[in-house]
Amino acid sequence: MTKWRSPHKPGHWRAPQVWLHRLPVLLRTVGITMLLLQMLSLPLSPTLRRHGTDADFVDAHNTEWEVSEEDLQNLSLLHESCVTDTNAVLPWQYGAPGHHRPNGVATNPHEVIHENDPDLLQKLRQCPDVDIFLPIGLHGNGYCEDAVAYAKYLKSRLLPLWALEVKLFDPEVGHEVDYYDLYPTTPMIFFQHYWDGVPSSPRWPDQKPVYLMPNIEMVELTPEHYWRVDVVLCKIKVCCFLDGLKEAMPDAAKWARDWDFFQGEAEERNTWNNQAKAEVGARIVQTAAPKIAKTGGKIKGSSGRNP
Repeated sequence: MTKWRSPHKPGHWRAPQVWLHRLPVLLRTVGITMLLLQMLSLPLSPTLRRHGTDADFVDAHNTEWEVSEEDLQNLSLLHESCVTDTNAVLPWQYGAPGHHRPNGVATNPHEVIHENDPDLLQKLRQCPDVDIFLPIGLHGNGYCEDAVAYAKYLKSRLLPLWALEVKLFDPEVGHEVDYYDLYPTTPMIFFQHYWDGVPSSPRWPDQKPVYLMPNIEMVELTPEHYWRVDVVLCKIKVCCFLDGLKEAMPDAAKWARDWDFFQGEAEERNTWNNQAKAEVGARIVQTAAPKIAKTGGKIKGSSGRNP
């Protein structure tokens, strides 16, 4: 016969009690998650307004934003070239509407630029509103998918490292020039922390803006990365400032720590006022439609790339 044992005596199985003790923690976690989702669904107050208005954002259900078959074919050809010809300059014109056959072949392969191109200087002179740096190690499906979309709709191009470093004789000026001579003020987009030391190059002009397209959850991206750029772009409809997240989620340690870093840096400079908060917040979470990137998206009072 099995002897009954009191639940209050040592040795009794307490798993149900342990589970009940964990229930409040689970409910709290669910509650915090729901609160965050609600925050992200609300418009920001005027003091936390991003660059642009809600009208700037794309409505996914608006048929006016549907991509045409020709544009889809263009994106497909750009993507194919990006993942296969990994060390070439890839401009948006390659395979553009009117420049591909029904069988999916581009009719203007000459638009893709290689280092041994006899007309290299002339082709590199074609200055877009913004350039995109895509090092050879990022030419996989994922990064190429994003990069060619930016190139197409910003009417830009993907640049490998050699395109920034090659020296070419320019008969117009009578000496060699490089990319930085040709484009001293054209902004350049970088993905994540994959900068390959480009903005730190002694050839990088002080007046040349750095744009960062981050996955903000990547641990490799430090506060120093955000301080060094002129504009931070993000891909979501609603971007909340980190101090808002910090207030709502005290346990969001990394975001809170990063925000404290920004505040501490600004306090040391004696510039931590409402304008500075707005500017620092904009650096971190600025929403950028293509027109923002094309117009420069400059943040007033930004201090450049030196943290």
